[in-house]
Amino acid sequence: MIWVTIVALGFSISNQRKPTSIQEDGFNKPWRPLPSKRITPSQANALLAVSTAVGLFFSMVYGGLVPYIIQLAASYHYNDLGGAQGHYVIRDGLNAIGMTSWLYGCIEVAGGPDLHFSKSDLTTSVTLFIAITTTIAVQDLRDLDGDSKCGRATMPITLGHKTARSIVAVSVLIWSFGTVFVMNARVFSGLTALGMLISARLLLLQHRAADKITMEIWYSWFAALPLIMFQ
Repeated sequence: MIWVTIVALGFSISNQRKPTSIQEDGFNKPWRPLPSKRITPSQANALLAVSTAVGLFFSMVYGGLVPYIIQLAASYHYNDLGGAQGHYVIRDGLNAIGMTSWLYGCIEVAGGPDLHFSKSDLTTSVTLFIAITTTIAVQDLRDLDGDSKCGRATMPITLGHKTARSIVAVSVLIWSFGTVFVMNARVFSGLTALGMLISARLLLLQHRAADKITMEIWYSWFAALPLIMFQ
């Protein structure tokens, strides 16, 4: 939990401190510290430096150093090199790298120094990366208004929100049923049920309030996905 908290804190600060992020949060999340002017960008940068140093030290002592460095690189590309403003494939891919790194970092810290990842674990990481990349646009539906005002090229903006909904809905179903089938899990699992619920909501409930709830359900779906793969 400590490792996850350190990583999440660092990414959250990095993700919110740039002018474009502050502008977007002013539309979508005005209660956040920077748009509400509770802290300044300079203070956020200082806090980021401290959290990064703490994260590196903790990872060197307790494990998860390589995943931590990978997510740092992905975060830097996303927030400092324009990845967040780039094409949605790059944007979603960077998000997927970060989230996959978080997962493997948690496993490494929990497993201790004797843990070694196998080739099948590498295959699982690639599968998770693709699954996240093809479905994470669900979170951009919630932020559609602010993203459009900031000129971001998210999937819903680039392709239109109806097309994006259809793509994500189909992708979630493919991963929900396909993963369960390949891993020889029970046909109707919690993952399958969540996937069906997400897809139905994406297609039938097309408004911002519903999109916020759908995104939270997607996070539960994502949390269940590795449980099927690592069983």
